[in-house]
Amino acid sequence: VKHDWDQKVLECDWGQDRDFRPFGPAKVSLYPEMGYAMIRAPLLENCTDWICDGSALPRLADAKGYSMVAIQGRPNEFPHAEVDFATFKWTAFGVQMISEHGYGTIATGVGEWDFRRFTEIDNNAAGHNTLVINEAFVDDKINFSQLHYRKGVTEVVAGVDLHCVKLDGSDVYGSGRTNGWFDSMQRYFCELATGQYVMVDSFQVKQGRELLQLYGSLYGGPDYDEGTVHSELTVDEYFHTPSWLDGKDLSTMTAEEKTFSRDKVSNKCQHVDVELDADGVALISGCAFTSASLDGDTTGKIVAWSREPGSFVVDGLVTATSTWGSPTMHINRFRYTPAAPTGTGDLRAFVMTAGMKPDVPPPAWVKPCAAQPSTGTCLSVCVASRYFELVVTEGAGGDLVSAVEMGQCDGENLAAEVLTTTTTGAPAGETSF
Repeated sequence: VKHDWDQKVLECDWGQDRDFRPFGPAKVSLYPEMGYAMIRAPLLENCTDWICDGSALPRLADAKGYSMVAIQGRPNEFPHAEVDFATFKWTAFGVQMISEHGYGTIATGVGEWDFRRFTEIDNNAAGHNTLVINEAFVDDKINFSQLHYRKGVTEVVAGVDLHCVKLDGSDVYGSGRTNGWFDSMQRYFCELATGQYVMVDSFQVKQGRELLQLYGSLYGGPDYDEGTVHSELTVDEYFHTPSWLDGKDLSTMTAEEKTFSRDKVSNKCQHVDVELDADGVALISGCAFTSASLDGDTTGKIVAWSREPGSFVVDGLVTATSTWGSPTMHINRFRYTPAAPTGTGDLRAFVMTAGMKPDVPPPAWVKPCAAQPSTGTCLSVCVASRYFELVVTEGAGGDLVSAVEMGQCDGENLAAEVLTTTTTGAPAGETSF
């Protein structure tokens, strides 16, 4: 059947003629059986001279007007699944700002006691953007933070005004075992009505936990022996960004040769540098989305708050083994790490914002609300001048009970008073299952 595809595209609900926003509303997609979820949202309110500028047909450049968080909650007993519950990728203006190793060594696990997949860092929690327990390391690559043949729950949060996704990984971190790490673990992602995001993590250390010993050598995998019971745990938040060195053999490269420069890359590339600053982490892209010849044009920022004191540290380049058995998979890593171990748990929040050069990401902050509810904890979030409040309950069955835009604020001034308090109601958008 012959079609006039140009005409078909013109018939789509696309571009600047749409009634509400040139780029459409935010969209949440959930695949509950597989455990995947996605939030996609427009970053711009209006067309620019480089996106939806009047061209008759959509172009690749038009995709730059969006941000997306892709979320992984797949059960790890699935064939070839990695042990990576609650990991995510964050894309803004067409650039992967938070990434991961990808599909390197093929994860192998044919039964409940087959731990071979834990041998490679790209198959366990330490190779992903999730919560990593320092006491669960065997060496610098093998980590048993998340337990084998355990599954979590991924769902869209109902009854709140913002577009939010919840992941409950309590069982993955051992809530159902007397020797597990956590009694509860929840992670939430919310889109802040601006194409920017907040991620909230809540976890509680298992009380009275017993010694954890795991035996995988029967199948050729690693064993784990805790040695002594840890009543306090050091729990880091891992983040990764893409490196232009991915796929390269570094064994013969000098330090200067490993340093990124746009003229060293002749084809498409992905590279995001990580820099600590006064109030968080700055992310600077080295490569543009639509042309391999252009310099990076996207910048990101992550600011954090936690109940227990903590700070960001940059680890630099980390390496994993490729499908072909060579150490050529390279990404950059940074972590949010606590000042001390905790015997109870923590509540943490991370605001992720992005901008296009020469603009910088909108200023943002997160802190506890001035007035706390009788049940749960209220968090204040400010992005540019828009003010939001989120209320979470913690522990087993913890939930996000409220997420709403409340009024105006000053993203450049953490101490500034909230200017107004008005509820906007549920945002326009789509949810698909």
